[in-house]
Amino acid sequence: MSPQTALHDPVFRAYLLIVPVSLALGGAILGFLHWGLGKELGAIWKTYRSWLVMASMGLLVVFAGRVPVIVGVTLLSIFGFKEFARSSGLYRDWWMTGAVYTGIVAAGIASWVPSPRGEEPGAGWYGFFMAVPIFAIALILLIPILRNRAAKSQVQAGMVFLWPCRFSLSH
Repeated sequence: MSPQTALHDPVFRAYLLIVPVSLALGGAILGFLHWGLGKELGAIWKTYRSWLVMASMGLLVVFAGRVPVIVGVTLLSIFGFKEFARSSGLYRDWWMTGAVYTGIVAAGIASWVPSPRGEEPGAGWYGFFMAVPIFAIALILLIPILRNRAAKSQVQAGMVFLWPCRFSLSH
């Protein structure tokens, strides 16, 4: 999708308005708490500044086009899972984390691959893209069986499958 196409999409324009307004409102509230009420906010300012940088980078990536968005989302998924795996202790099982990383990279590649029939050039091979999560889940469930650790790995497999939900569960 080109930046011109994105700007004509009402959903994109809504998010383009919501994100800066939310960041400005959040900054105003933090400023009022700090200077108006004299509250010490310390690390909250650092978090707020990092959100300003992330939002700017995200907007630049979206305006750069389809390929940078695919690469950006894939890298964000890799680093997000890395942090989750480190905080949950899952990183100690390299078979399981390797399977998740493989699934993330495969989904990124699948969204980049053009259709083999030549229809919708550059739109991605939708069927393959939709099948990648199923293959990744099958691999994650197969690893404990192949390693003869099925009983011990139920919790790890559960953590792997809950990783995408952790953002909605924690906020």
